[in-house]
Amino acid sequence: MPFMQPEIFDGLVLTVTNEMGDEEWFPAEHVLSGPISEGFIDPERLAYRARSAEISKGLLWRISAPGYLDATEWIPADSEEECWELMINQDPSAFTFCWDYSEDDELGENAGTVWRYCESKAEADALVGAIVSLDGSALETDGGAFVYALCGNVDNAVSELEDSGFGTKDQN
Repeated sequence: MPFMQPEIFDGLVLTVTNEMGDEEWFPAEHVLSGPISEGFIDPERLAYRARSAEISKGLLWRISAPGYLDATEWIPADSEEECWELMINQDPSAFTFCWDYSEDDELGENAGTVWRYCESKAEADALVGAIVSLDGSALETDGGAFVYALCGNVDNAVSELEDSGFGTKDQN
């Protein structure tokens, strides 16, 4: 499992505009100190004075290290698909692929499968869109959250993934 992991939040989003006019987004539950209807914002949870704050329903994404303070800022998106596309573009290493050698495969001794189980169909679709080909074989989904590619040479496919920034690990 990669150190930094994708995270999507779907719920009430607090949009804060600071004194400089810059906007930041947070899951509302992370910074509210009282009932949402009363709009209490805990000033200790914000590193600056808010000029304005607004609560709305929305999607946010970030890449974080669970159990650590390392995380990117929360970024809004219009759809789950957009969240995954933006995350993949920002940090491909957070998306680790696995590969299996299958020597009985008629493609040859180094033939095999590169695969990844995704959290959702939207993530799988975004991943397929992010990587056009592996060793001449297009990535495909099983119609759900499983991304795979049969490769004539697994070593070449793994090298191509790593050159693109994606993490890889051997399942043998």
